[in-house]
Amino acid sequence: MTKTNINCEAKKKNALDDKSGGIPYSPIAKVLCSRYELPSCGMNNIIIGILSSIFLRWSTGLFDYSGKGQPPMYGDYEAHRHWMEITYHLTPSEWYFQSENNDLLYWGLDYPPLTAYHSFIMGAVANHINPQYIALNESRGFESYGHKLFMRYTVLYSDLLTYLSAAGLFSYVNNKSSNKSKFTMMLETYVLLAYPGLILIDYGHFQYNCVSLGLTLYSIIALGSGYDVLACIFYCLAVSYKQMLLYFSLPFFFYYLGLCRQKAKSTTFREGLKKFIQVALTVTITFVICWLPVSRNLEQLFQVINRVFPINRGVFEDKVSNFWCLLNVFVKFRLYLNNTILAVICGLLTLAASLPSCINLFFRPTKHKFMLTLINSSLAFFLFSYQVHEKTILIVALPVMLIFRAESLHCYWFLIVSSFSMFPLLLKDGLFIPFCSLSTIFAMSLTMFYNIPEIENYFKKRPTYHKCEYLFTFSMFSWVVVLLSAVLLKPPERYPDLFPLLICCYSSIHFIYFCIYFNYVQLFKKYKKSA
Repeated sequence: MTKTNINCEAKKKNALDDKSGGIPYSPIAKVLCSRYELPSCGMNNIIIGILSSIFLRWSTGLFDYSGKGQPPMYGDYEAHRHWMEITYHLTPSEWYFQSENNDLLYWGLDYPPLTAYHSFIMGAVANHINPQYIALNESRGFESYGHKLFMRYTVLYSDLLTYLSAAGLFSYVNNKSSNKSKFTMMLETYVLLAYPGLILIDYGHFQYNCVSLGLTLYSIIALGSGYDVLACIFYCLAVSYKQMLLYFSLPFFFYYLGLCRQKAKSTTFREGLKKFIQVALTVTITFVICWLPVSRNLEQLFQVINRVFPINRGVFEDKVSNFWCLLNVFVKFRLYLNNTILAVICGLLTLAASLPSCINLFFRPTKHKFMLTLINSSLAFFLFSYQVHEKTILIVALPVMLIFRAESLHCYWFLIVSSFSMFPLLLKDGLFIPFCSLSTIFAMSLTMFYNIPEIENYFKKRPTYHKCEYLFTFSMFSWVVVLLSAVLLKPPERYPDLFPLLICCYSSIHFIYFCIYFNYVQLFKKYKKSA
């Protein structure tokens, strides 16, 4: 072999190591990269990732859904079918009002207008395929194999148009604007595409979280690319689809306010004010366009708001893994406080928990700080706000996935725990096998295939542990014990909800820890420039 060939081989080997940002690939990754030239095929990797995620999604969709064969109320599957029925057959002015053809006690529409418009479009398609799917007042609890197939397809197409396409775009944009390897970008995309929690809820339990999260992801991409107005529009659309996306409202507000402040300091106050007015007008116009068809007068507007933000439902539902459910185990506070007082207390606590990170973002409106504030604010809302569902943890999971490379161990840990926090709901829906399969695929593929330093060090048992790694070990051991107990053991007759409550307490404690940790990271931790 000539000297030239030896140099070429050495350069090729170094390139494989260098393209990962100074972190060598695992042996499996090196073989794949050298044989199939994966680092040079960024767009192909995105397409392969999306196709693989579709396989995981559709495989999950073969199992049961929420409320299958459980009259009279069934579950979320029936709720979305019923919304197609109502929105297709009634006028927009009737969608949120009690009437002879719209019983609000039977899955009355309680999501913002964009969900209603989406339901109307799907209802029109359903009526074209089989009018029995959404026959007014006659289709309650309609179930068939063909209808299940149709409903699963509506989620898949909605997912492709929003979340999956946004995940692909996120990878593509980051790939063009970053010096990280394409293989590293593939990792970040994989985390977005293979997160078990979102797949299990949308394709198992049955919901359309992919739409609101996809719109939010488009907003984050636009913000990172400097398209502030477009980002604002996408975020307003996300909130108009699902009100829980207001969990991100404070980070967006303080980030834009910080940008206006920076603009005023670097140029003139007038320029800063101009930017503020531009953002305010964008928000106003977007919401007016979205809400006007169902809010043509004050009575309609107040009714829609009352349906979307119901105070009479209580501070939490079922065994949601937040502060209030954990506190309720020890103190039955709902016996002493009415819903109005609780709503005020929840609002004050949520604001207090969110403000430190928001103020930090206001004075330092960087993209990385923005991502951390999204996590801290949404976690504060999930833990302390009023009327929280267990599925709302998916909102927190989105920004956690987006900073995966910077905080690998804690993000990995959070994503596993967040999926587990919904286990009682998934078990009730008959989704035990998909839960175990998706969780195993997600966990093992990240730890065995991708070379994530923190996780790799943990599994190789190197003597470089920090306290958080010991916590992680104990956490995962407890995870296995609680999971096996919930599946294999019968609860005492006196405490039939013992295991769901154990999962709630386990997850709540973790989420409180993550809230403290990510606030610490934002306020005190310094990253290297390459992070």
